[in-house]
Amino acid sequence: QFKDRQLQFSLTPATDVVYVALFAPYSYERHQDLIAWSLSQRQCELFASYETPDNHQIEILKIAGAAQAPKSVWIIARQHPAETMAEWFMEGLLEALLGEERHLHQSVLATCNFYLVANMNPDGSVAGNLRTNGMGIDLNRAWLNPDKQQAPESHFVLQHMANTGVDLFLDIHGDEDVPFAFIQGCEGIPSYNDALQARERQFKAELANASGDFCVEDGYPACEPNEAPLNIAGFQIGARFNCLSLTLEMPFTDNKYRSDAVSGWSPQRSKLLGKHILAPIKSLFQKT
Repeated sequence: QFKDRQLQFSLTPATDVVYVALFAPYSYERHQDLIAWSLSQRQCELFASYETPDNHQIEILKIAGAAQAPKSVWIIARQHPAETMAEWFMEGLLEALLGEERHLHQSVLATCNFYLVANMNPDGSVAGNLRTNGMGIDLNRAWLNPDKQQAPESHFVLQHMANTGVDLFLDIHGDEDVPFAFIQGCEGIPSYNDALQARERQFKAELANASGDFCVEDGYPACEPNEAPLNIAGFQIGARFNCLSLTLEMPFTDNKYRSDAVSGWSPQRSKLLGKHILAPIKSLFQKT
């Protein structure tokens, strides 16, 4: 119960070990299974991998259709380990691109190469950290000039982004306070202009049309011109590559506009949103 601004709970455990989580867990074992399954599919390859200081793996998966797909789409998730809905989202996206319904999404692969990082922070995830990696660093505040020792995860991914270029960047998160799924754009970066704003609005509208769980309403205040914090991934990638760069946030509890009294926001709803994200990506590059 939530009483007098305190979360209180009691439990009589039936076993010696009990796990308590903010949201449905996404274990490292499940992560490894997801990567193994993805790499067993014909269109998926291991583009690059990095062994973290705590001896876990960060994998960049590449999914390509056409031999000369001109656009590079980068999607990363779970910079903050406790935001496990982000990796459920990635599981849904990977299943859509590689699973039984993959034939429905071949048109987007004709124009895009996907570079996907299902878990940016395996060390923090295994340790049970809320927001930091194994070095105690918030990775989503380490993108301006990522330190190879303190934030090797960001350093590794940014290096490979520089090699491929980025035409669209999505950073997948969860927000404990805002009770709906929304996107934060890259207002406030030096290169933000009317054309970029129009593409951002188009993306949001297309996602809302595809998913009843997404809301075009802003969850955070927009940054003032030239005042975006460039150490944050969504702003840094947008500024560095002059591309559409978006941070997608999902709720921890429920979508207040589409409430589910039994399950609230769930892994299944996260996975469905991951599947539905392909609709605005397809529309974006068909019209450019």
